[in-house]
Amino acid sequence: MLNISRFCLRGRTGHSFLQDFLFRVTRLKNMLFYCCYQMWFNVFVTAGDYISVKVDLFF
Repeated sequence: MLNISRFCLRGRTGHSFLQDFLFRVTRLKNMLFYCCYQMWFNVFVTAGDYISVKVDLFF
């Protein structure tokens, strides 16, 4: 029984389950942060283009 539980607590990389879990969470967080950053960057660039076009039309 002990061997089974020990085996279950091992991650694929040979680290403990907790280390593996934390690694996955960190990677997911980084990915989400990068996606959000990209999205906001695109929004700001698009807004900037839109505003500059409006300003060009206005003046």
